[in-house]
Amino acid sequence: MSVNLLELVNSSLTREDAGKIASLLGEVSSSVSGGIATASASVMAGLINKASTTGGGLDLLTKINAGGFNGDFLHRFGSMLSEEEHRKGDLQKTGGELISWLFGPRQDALHKLLASSTGLSKSSVPPLLGMIAPLVMSVIGKQVASENLDSKGLVNLLNTQKNAVQHSAPAALAPLLGLANL
Repeated sequence: MSVNLLELVNSSLTREDAGKIASLLGEVSSSVSGGIATASASVMAGLINKASTTGGGLDLLTKINAGGFNGDFLHRFGSMLSEEEHRKGDLQKTGGELISWLFGPRQDALHKLLASSTGLSKSSVPPLLGMIAPLVMSVIGKQVASENLDSKGLVNLLNTQKNAVQHSAPAALAPLLGLANL
């Protein structure tokens, strides 16, 4: 039985983490909780899409290793949500670069889609994605390390996530990514 990466992402976030994210975004906790799940599924869909391209698995593995996305990051995530760390913007910068890499010119359409499907303001979506993308990458990176996956193994792992992502991501995400389905 394969691991459900979205469940691992969601279980790695504490209620306190979700509250910190809501506070940083100036949003209601209930909206942010749903937004986190939708953002995680959207990032995962982007990763699945990226991995399906020629050389995408190797590019993704390189990005995971170069970015230090591993279990250590998961342990530091909660402290990265402090007001002081948020002002530094390291997490946001890293996450923004990941979102740009994954979605390119489709970022604005993704922001609109997530805002309309979650009830979050459009201005809250980019920082939310910026916080969630490194978390998703770190959960995947931890799996890569623990299972000693190469690029082909990583692609296979991501392909096993399509069903979970399809059930969690907004329906309009597949056409946004240019996929017939996830």
